[in-house]
Amino acid sequence: MNANRRMFRIVAPLSVGLVVVIVAIAAAAISRKPKSPHQPPATPASIPTAIVGPVGNKQAFTVLPIMLKQDGFVPDEITKPAGEFLLSVGNDSHIPDLTFQLDPEHGNRLHQSTPQRERTRWRQQVRLNPGKYFLTVQNHPRWICRITITAQ
Repeated sequence: MNANRRMFRIVAPLSVGLVVVIVAIAAAAISRKPKSPHQPPATPASIPTAIVGPVGNKQAFTVLPIMLKQDGFVPDEITKPAGEFLLSVGNDSHIPDLTFQLDPEHGNRLHQSTPQRERTRWRQQVRLNPGKYFLTVQNHPRWICRITITAQ
């Protein structure tokens, strides 16, 4: 029996250690798994937004993160209640010197910006009232993000 105990004292810790190593390797492999090329595009509900609280006497605003990819905006549609927003548009299209435009469905252009080459994001604080707005890129008519603002 003494030999069996010695064997158990050696094998048991090695077995536990081996299981821990296997679990760690499996967890690392799962977390590094590349996204499927067939993954559905992000929907407006799946795009995170942040509400930034008031600072001093300034009003709170909602951050709208939008990314321009090589085939258009993600998300390409957003619906939010009226309010103050921080439009945060990133350029991941690998095309430099693009001009972003924010237009209401009816009326004059609200904002236009051509971020400098070294900047990959356009940020603009804007008050949006109920209605439809279009975020577009000059000379790229198929790239449109439709923003619908509802009454609060």
